Amino acid sequence: MPEGQSQQAVAWDKALRDWLARFHASRPAYLIPITVLTGIYLACELSFNARLLDVVGGTPTKPEVDSIEHFGRYISGAALALALWGTAIMPRGVKAKWSIGGWILALGLSAFVSVYMVYNLEGDLIDYLTDHSDGATRQRALYLAALRHGILTGDVQVPTMTLTTGKLATPEGKTFAALFPVLAYSDNDVIRKADKALMTLSAKQFATGPAGVAKAFSAYSGLTVFYGVNLFNGIYAPALDKLHDDIQDNPGSPQLARALFDEKMKPIQAQLGSAAPIPPNLTWQGFFALPGVQAQMRRKLGIPGAAPIPAGLNGRQFQEIVYQPLLDSRVNALMSCYRNPPEAFADHHPEQEAGRRFMRLLLVPPIALAFSLIGALVHITKFSNYALRMAVNKPWLNIRTVGAAVAAIGLSAFLASNAITTSAGFGVLRDETRQQLGPFFVAAFTWVIQAQHYAYPFDEAVRSHVLGGATFGYRPGDRAEPKLVDPCAPEL
Repeated sequence: MPEGQSQQAVAWDKALRDWLARFHASRPAYLIPITVLTGIYLACELSFNARLLDVVGGTPTKPEVDSIEHFGRYISGAALALALWGTAIMPRGVKAKWSIGGWILALGLSAFVSVYMVYNLEGDLIDYLTDHSDGATRQRALYLAALRHGILTGDVQVPTMTLTTGKLATPEGKTFAALFPVLAYSDNDVIRKADKALMTLSAKQFATGPAGVAKAFSAYSGLTVFYGVNLFNGIYAPALDKLHDDIQDNPGSPQLARALFDEKMKPIQAQLGSAAPIPPNLTWQGFFALPGVQAQMRRKLGIPGAAPIPAGLNGRQFQEIVYQPLLDSRVNALMSCYRNPPEAFADHHPEQEAGRRFMRLLLVPPIALAFSLIGALVHITKFSNYALRMAVNKPWLNIRTVGAAVAAIGLSAFLASNAITTSAGFGVLRDETRQQLGPFFVAAFTWVIQAQHYAYPFDEAVRSHVLGGATFGYRPGDRAEPKLVDPCAPEL
């Protein structure tokens, strides 16, 4: 290396050493590791917050809800551990000059205790609120969950709010859908309104679903043609004619003719799944009344039970005899759970499991969002403080001034109203919630809906590009539109 370059390299090395000496002399020795750890935590927390909003603002399965809940409780525990490390454990360790073993023991033990404590605290909080809810509260939770389902599928509209599929897919739309059950809970007339909406929703679902009875008449017509042409006219009638010809040609051997007829009927028996031979001399109506034909018709039309389906119905007759009774029975069967007396959902009563399950569904989204947002805001403040101390390290730059700046930026979301929070329908929900829960919760719900408009895109970018698209157990993909199901069923 030329002498000039060698002297320059020495100068750069000396300058770096002098800067590091000044850095360590004026800053805590743990500042770099705690800054890096806080940054890693924030990447996880912000990514989780984005995925949590997808879950609570969507239609996840029960395993997906359980998965996101468990991830959230672990991450909240990690947040407490990190807070203890930066404020108590690391400063004490540096001052006392702990050994490597001491550092490992202190950091590991504090992390275990923090995660264990917070994980159980969140679960205990939800369990406590569920345990202390009465039957009427749980029944209301059932109705609110169903209304939220209807809003997300576009089958139920909140009065004076236009909630299109596109609007519900926005961050503020997802947040509103997640918080809707809590906002609507304060409506004293919500049971009556929800019952009317669910009657319409369930009737529409059963009429237009994959096995919907609105499709039943066309399916019925197609099936009758299928069995009439392919089975009755295609196999049964020719075999019957052959039987009669054989009997006339051989009057002394009708048993042989019947045996030949039975052999010819075996394809129909196999198709109908019938072990019993099909008798001769049936009319079309008699053939259609065969148990195997009836069973296939009921299965293809989605008709439960063993009620017979008459052959040859016209549209009006099918509407009166099959369609409307089937639709009414399905709607009434679904609504019977909701219309139980409120005490049926209380503990030690027939529908306590359904009541408890839906009470948890009412509580988990706002509680999970609250813990996630608190953890994110606290550690955004801490990370900003650490990073600025590394770069500037001025006496006036401390956690209080940084916290005030983060709070001012965060509170500016109150000024960023959107189409949802300015709608008349949201105003009604907000006023009813204010009367029941007070102004603090109204302000908190409004702030979250407005802040997520700006926070979610950034959080989702972190999840997609920094954490490689971490799913946290939620993989929506292309799935069939979820159906409203009997809430009193053992498993959803």
